[in-house]
Amino acid sequence: MSQPRVSVIVPAYNAMPELTDCINSAIEQTIGLDQLEIIAVNDGSTDGTGKELDRLAATCAALRVIHQENSGTAAVPRNVALDVARGDFVFFLDSDDYLGPDALRRMVAMADENRTDIVLGKMVSVGGRAVPTAVFRSTQPRTDIFSSAAYRTLGCWKLFRRSLLERLNLRFPPFRNTEDKPFTATAYLNADGVSVVADYDCYYHRDRANGNNLTLTAQNLSHRMQGTRMCFETVARHLEPGARRDQIMRRHVEWELCGPLWWLLLRESEEDIREHIYPEIRDWVDRWVTDPVIEKLQPRDRLLLHLLRADRFDDVMTVIRDADRDAERGHAVDGGRVYWEHPLFRAPGAGVPDSAFDVTGRLPVRHRTDSASWQQDGTLRLTGHAFIEHVATLDPATELVLRCYDADHPEVRVPARVHAAAGPPDDGLADEGRRADAG
Repeated sequence: MSQPRVSVIVPAYNAMPELTDCINSAIEQTIGLDQLEIIAVNDGSTDGTGKELDRLAATCAALRVIHQENSGTAAVPRNVALDVARGDFVFFLDSDDYLGPDALRRMVAMADENRTDIVLGKMVSVGGRAVPTAVFRSTQPRTDIFSSAAYRTLGCWKLFRRSLLERLNLRFPPFRNTEDKPFTATAYLNADGVSVVADYDCYYHRDRANGNNLTLTAQNLSHRMQGTRMCFETVARHLEPGARRDQIMRRHVEWELCGPLWWLLLRESEEDIREHIYPEIRDWVDRWVTDPVIEKLQPRDRLLLHLLRADRFDDVMTVIRDADRDAERGHAVDGGRVYWEHPLFRAPGAGVPDSAFDVTGRLPVRHRTDSASWQQDGTLRLTGHAFIEHVATLDPATELVLRCYDADHPEVRVPARVHAAAGPPDDGLADEGRRADAG
């Protein structure tokens, strides 16, 4: 029996009716069934999933079905399939998703041509399910996690060179949620190159009609704790302290630590938070969250992390509970900097530095050009509005910046006379603004 190029691994639990489309999308790949093995693991389903897999296997010799008792996680059936996979590459396909017909051929060709260990195929949302977009803005034949947005997506729906996984003895930890992130992180951190296929819709990502995706049913913060700790430990194990580690750690601080705290912590009982979750999270912050990481985060995350560092449990609970209301608070201008007027800003004993509330570089500038005309004296007259919402202008100054895009010329900056004016009444902008005349 010849060795297949790709082993497609499908963990399946009560996956009907989406399962049929999923398996057929693998069977119909243009790379050809002689280049594929499809390993579907029925994880103790009770809805006819096992019967449907057997029916499909009877029509396709490339489909192998394994039946087992329910494990409660996608990790175990993936590992079972990995243990028997023979392909040069492994692709993980969830049973509620499906592939574009030419997806595997394109991804294998990309890996072969560029000798890369991991290939990301463009993901497409079906029915509104969130998918990563930044990494798929352009095709990248060969890149890495430090010079691309690849590390932003830690789902395992990717093409992995199987020799990489076997060299690392890499398997999924048996968690209900966040089980794929440590797996993918470990692979990324040891990969010889990453490729991105962005010019073809490779992977269609959807929620099940019955809403029983593990991602949706295992939503408590407690379901994520083990996987999150393992993410931090994985990065610390493979990268020395410094800028590169901070760059990768930032992803986990934002998405696995701060994000779930804001929207999941209050689902837990206060007793569990105080006795189990809070001490664990404080340990993560003490061990792995550096000042350079905090400096790059949005203000509310900076505030949260400083409170955790200072061991202010009650304040942590209060800022999370009042997050929506506090987000609407205004700003204070002091010493040429703009600060978020949060109740803890310069509060005695809070232990939070002003830098945590500094939003100077994050305020959006609203602007619009209203008219442009040449005057009889040869000057160009521009009118428009530019302002920062909720921040008063102390010393208005405006420059007209001229750039030539057809040649390598330096930009030209021309001072402009500034006159206060009412904001445009019909475009949804604020009522205050600045009108600039440039000559």
